[in-house]
Amino acid sequence: MISVIVPIYNKDKYIKRCIDSIKKQSFNDFECILVDDGSTDNSANIVLKSIQNDSRFKYIYQKNMGVSSARNTGIKASIGEWICFIDADDFIELDYLEDFMRELNKHNCDVIFSTNENIKENIVIIQELISNFNSWYKYEIFNPPWGKIYKKALIKTYFHHDLSIGEDLLFNINYLLDNQDKKIAFMTSNKYKYSNIEDSLSNTVSKKIITQSIQLIYLISKLSQIQTSEILTIQSNSLSNKILSFYEITKSFDWFLSNPNKEQFKSILSNCSLRLKIMLILWFKQRYTFLKIYFIFLKYLKGY
Repeated sequence: MISVIVPIYNKDKYIKRCIDSIKKQSFNDFECILVDDGSTDNSANIVLKSIQNDSRFKYIYQKNMGVSSARNTGIKASIGEWICFIDADDFIELDYLEDFMRELNKHNCDVIFSTNENIKENIVIIQELISNFNSWYKYEIFNPPWGKIYKKALIKTYFHHDLSIGEDLLFNINYLLDNQDKKIAFMTSNKYKYSNIEDSLSNTVSKKIITQSIQLIYLISKLSQIQTSEILTIQSNSLSNKILSFYEITKSFDWFLSNPNKEQFKSILSNCSLRLKIMLILWFKQRYTFLKIYFIFLKYLKGY
C-alpha cells in the first residue's frame, strides 16, 4: 500500500483539485492522509465534503505548527509500506501512483526520485550517489519531497520541525545518509503538476525566512558525510537574494539579528559564498553604511 500525505494550510482554492486527482488514480491500493495544519479558511469543509464516504481518505486536524510538523504527523499516522507527499495546491495525473509501483517492482529499490530529465543511471547504490553528490545535485531533484516515493520503514530522520524552508532538502539528504547501502532509482516523469502560487511561503521574504535560511546553511554545513559545496553555494546565493529583497522592502536594518550564535556564524562564514560572506561580516559588525554601498554595488551588477 502507498500512503499519500497531503499537508494543508489555507488552501481552499486548490485542495479539491488535489483530492480529485488522487481519487482518480488508476492504482487503488492507497490511503490518503490529509493533515490540516490549523487552517483558518474553508479548507476543512471542502476536504470533509470531498472525502465523504471514501474510506481511503483520512482527515487529521492539528493546531498550526508548520508544514514539517504536518508531514511528520502524516508519516506517523500512515500504515502503508510506501510514502509519497503531495502539496495541497498541486495535483497528479491519472497514473502517477501506478508508475511508481511499476518502477518499484521492476527495480526492487528502496526509494524513487522522479525527474523531468533523462538520467543514464536508472538505479544506483545510494553510497555511490553520496560519494559524488555535487555532480548529482545538478539534476535539481533533491529539494522537494514531492515526485518521490520512500519506503516508510527506512525513514529514520523526520522533517526538521523548526524549519519551514529547506526542510524538504534536509529530509531527502538524511534519508540518503541513513540508507547508504540501499538502492535508489530514477524515473523520468512529468506527471506531478506543481503550482507556483505567488503567495506561497517559498515566495515570501520575512525576518523569519531569513533567520531560517541562516539556520539551514548551518545545518547543511554540518553534514560531513556528503558533498555539500554545490548546495551551500546555491543556498548562500539564495540567502543573499532574500536579504537584498528584504532590505529593498524595509530600507532599514531593524531586523538585524542582535545576538547571532557565534558557533553558527563562524560555521556559516567558513562554508558560504564570497558574496554572502562579505554581506554577513558587514551585517555582524553593524557597518550599515558600507553594507548599503555593497547592496548598491550588487544591484548595479544585477547580482540578485
